[in-house]
Amino acid sequence: LGDIRLRLDDLAAARKAYERSLADFPQGQLLDRSRYGLGRALAGLNEVDEAIKVFTELATHGTSDWVDRAWFQAARLQVEHGRNADAIKSLDALDRDAPRSGLKAEAALLRSESLIKLGKGADAEPFLKSLIADGTEPLASRAALSLATIQIERDDAEGALATLDAALEHSSKS
Repeated sequence: LGDIRLRLDDLAAARKAYERSLADFPQGQLLDRSRYGLGRALAGLNEVDEAIKVFTELATHGTSDWVDRAWFQAARLQVEHGRNADAIKSLDALDRDAPRSGLKAEAALLRSESLIKLGKGADAEPFLKSLIADGTEPLASRAALSLATIQIERDDAEGALATLDAALEHSSKS
């Protein structure tokens, strides 16, 4: 029921359904799924601290199927709300706890965005170059734009143009 309410964007009802599921079935088969849904509902309701708390608890106590998603969602919320140093810690935990995660590329881009916002663009460059080289869209295009922005900020207009031209060559839809 919580998943349906979440898809219908009825966040308050989704929250209630997930909370009830967790209360009624604290060791149930859908415990982690309910925690994840609750975190998403709380995030949608702009209850950021509570959402991060739920995602962090899921990441540290949930089953391996949910660890990377939970760390990633916590980091995404942290970035969206200017908590970039905390986001990097969450992404470090994702790398440590789920080294084979399917979210590695997205996490690398999120890490880069956090580093840039912390004024550490040079530290973000290796992650961005790796994403560009991988060529997976739309991440490669976003990485190219971020790298070009770093290059412009350090007055390397030629490098920025080369980065963007190369991105356009690899993806005409970029």
